[in-house]
Amino acid sequence: MNSNYYKLLSVRQIVMAFLTLAFVISANGGVILTNLYSFDGTNAALPESALIQTAGGDFYGTTAFGGSNHAGTIFRLTPDGVLTFLVSFNGTNGAQPIAAKLTPGKDGFYGVTYQGGTTNVGTVFRVTTNGDLISLISFTGTNEPCLGANPHCELAQSLSGDFYGTTTLGGDSNLGTVFRLTPDGDFTNLVSFNGTNGESPEAGLLLAADGNFYGTTAAGGANGDGTIFRLTPDGTLTTLFSFDGANGAAPFGKLALDKAGNFYGTTYIGGSSNMGTIFRLTPAGDFTNLVSFTGVNGRSPYGELTLADDANFYGTTYVGGTNDGGTVFCVTPAGVFTSLVSF
Repeated sequence: MNSNYYKLLSVRQIVMAFLTLAFVISANGGVILTNLYSFDGTNAALPESALIQTAGGDFYGTTAFGGSNHAGTIFRLTPDGVLTFLVSFNGTNGAQPIAAKLTPGKDGFYGVTYQGGTTNVGTVFRVTTNGDLISLISFTGTNEPCLGANPHCELAQSLSGDFYGTTTLGGDSNLGTVFRLTPDGDFTNLVSFNGTNGESPEAGLLLAADGNFYGTTAAGGANGDGTIFRLTPDGTLTTLFSFDGANGAAPFGKLALDKAGNFYGTTYIGGSSNMGTIFRLTPAGDFTNLVSFTGVNGRSPYGELTLADDANFYGTTYVGGTNDGGTVFCVTPAGVFTSLVSF
């Protein structure tokens, strides 16, 4: 196991906010910040995952803690800031939906909890817009049938309608898994990571135009610093790239696609200053390190990149920038970097 990865596990407990905030960045980097709702720790706390918006305009999200059982919640938020709690997790039906954005399906939202369930190592659930929750699977860790443990990220849906996800631990080697779940709850463990093919996936999977899923592991691979992989819907995994520290290490964020089909992502550490990187990987497997963070331009990007209408990517760093409070940045597909905001 890569000790660097386990030193970084505390990031999961650090990259949290007690406020749900919305901000808009103008073309010249100006910020309009509106506080829509403040959690107080009693009603809920630590909304770590991104919100999703329905066609009706309402937003849905989760908090990692708080609620009536202090195990996390699911909530609905209107655009004008009216918040309704739909679910309070209680341990049995799951606990701590950490950094796992809800995924819309035909019959509700699908998501994961990091803990809770029958063995307290996480669940997959379905919830309706009215708050009716059904636990579809409880993970088992390394116990037979080795279903995995501690899912951390959002589910991805295939063209056939099945859901795919990862667990950070559990499986045959307790180094994480990739799984498939049908909307009816039929579960298949597709991959158990073993270190050589990767270890501890922290990011969700990305469905590409070829019908395959692409993802990263935060550790493992040829150098122990993480991998980029391709997964077919039937579970065949191919390691496309192994990080080596100099070109990045510990990719935590989900991959993003440009219009040409190239993959973009970030690493939390590594690069020329060991403060994280932005990279590009072509479908043919050609890797380019586009940006190495230096602290001044940001440090330690944790989340995924977002492709905007201007064909550029936007993202954030957890710390660094002018005040070491984090940044918002823009990077072009060619790697031209602009720091927009220093918090």
